[in-house]
Amino acid sequence: MGAFTAFYPFDMSLTLNNFRFNIGTGRIGSFFNSVNMSLLTAVIGTVFVFTFAYITEKTEGFGILTKIAKLLSILPLTLPGMVIGLAYIFFFNSPTSPLNFIYDTIIILVMANILRFFSVPFLTATGASKKLDREFESVSDSRSIPC
Repeated sequence: MGAFTAFYPFDMSLTLNNFRFNIGTGRIGSFFNSVNMSLLTAVIGTVFVFTFAYITEKTEGFGILTKIAKLLSILPLTLPGMVIGLAYIFFFNSPTSPLNFIYDTIIILVMANILRFFSVPFLTATGASKKLDREFESVSDSRSIPC
């Protein structure tokens, strides 16, 4: 209700002025920025999650590194999204950070979204990969055509 009032709670008259886009940036520019960010997050996040899940579930020989990676993959569930976003901004805003060039780009938002929503698809992908028979990989290796 507060979004539809002029100045909540002091002026409770109804208005739609709070939903106007900034005339300087244009109405459609903000929309395309959101679409670009969501597409980049979806594509990069999907590739990253499934690659990470495959490496942690199907490769052997990493031992303790795999356990640490699984523990760190659950960490975003415990952190609020605002904390993750602010941590990214403070880290990348520092002039001494080696990744300072990412600051003030859409990539920082894509990375924060991927980290924020990483845990659930990771757990889904690892659960699905555990159900697959390990013999599928050995069969696919034997069926590959040598170049």
